[in-house]
Amino acid sequence: MKRKMKTKVWAMAMMLAMIVGVLAAAPAENVQASENETVIIDGSVLLKDAKESVGEMMLQTRGQYLQFGSSRIALIGTGKIRVSATTVAQQVVSSVKVAVRVERLVNGSWVSYTGWTASKNNTYTLTSAKDLTVPRGYYYRVWSTHNAASDSGYSNTNALYVD
Repeated sequence: MKRKMKTKVWAMAMMLAMIVGVLAAAPAENVQASENETVIIDGSVLLKDAKESVGEMMLQTRGQYLQFGSSRIALIGTGKIRVSATTVAQQVVSSVKVAVRVERLVNGSWVSYTGWTASKNNTYTLTSAKDLTVPRGYYYRVWSTHNAASDSGYSNTNALYVD
């Protein structure tokens, strides 16, 4: 009985591994979606008609300083986006930092478009924002790394299409 169960579990695991392997081998640019399907490339949902995407920091299991972090991307005009990131500490700390990276989807791969860092000393919060004029016809997403004293975390947005 145990041997039969182990064989079934092993067979299911192998089938799952084959399916995952086939899906992973498919080039991202060949992914076609109907109106109701969601397309995800490298962890980001492609949002064709959205005006804004906000991503919050993943929960931390350890750390005593970093409380919250978020990234935001918004369409603000033709070929224009506003990118921002916020880091919040649980108390006043020696330094609060954020590193922001804007990426563009080119031929099915995410490529770094621009980025910057910001920091403040002896505070508990920091927000950094920029308005950018970007080439139209691409998806853009934001990744941010948040630091409060010795703690760190990250946040990321889904991707907006700039028409």
